[in-house]
Amino acid sequence: MDYIKKLFSGRINRRNFILGLISSITLFFVLIPLIFYPLLAYIYGNNIPTVFGTLANLLIIAVLLFNISLFVRRWHDLGSSGWSVLFNLVPLVNIFIILYVIFKGGKPEKNIYGDPPSERIKYPQDILALTVDENKDIKPVKQSRTKNALTPEELTTIEKLADLKKKGAITGDEFNKKKREILGL
Repeated sequence: MDYIKKLFSGRINRRNFILGLISSITLFFVLIPLIFYPLLAYIYGNNIPTVFGTLANLLIIAVLLFNISLFVRRWHDLGSSGWSVLFNLVPLVNIFIILYVIFKGGKPEKNIYGDPPSERIKYPQDILALTVDENKDIKPVKQSRTKNALTPEELTTIEKLADLKKKGAITGDEFNKKKREILGL
């Protein structure tokens, strides 16, 4: 039940929304013939159990719920309530609503539905609302920094270290070592 709640909460960006729609529709059109073929064979005389009809109905419900969850999370990204998905039920208006949801950029700041979606591609985790530890197996990469990238605290600390070096309280090697630590080099 927590997964269903999670599937309808949070935010999803345009790229992952479109990927989710394409994936679900593709999966639907690949699986539905596999389910309906035996069903049609049963209707036209073969004695194949109606379990295939049940599977077809379950697949239709699953795809429908998944697509609704995509729309709800997309509305959340736009800063609106997930109940806005009900606009999709209005004939003709739904075409404009779908185009709006696809082309309108999400809110870049945090809103009541959560933080902005990551720009990193995490497919299918994002569309399936799966939690993945982003820091797992990722080693920090040391990056070179420019003078403009220093924070005021870092600059103040380096200036204090330079004063200590001038006064002879620390050696040049100690100064360089501390400076490299501060700069992350």
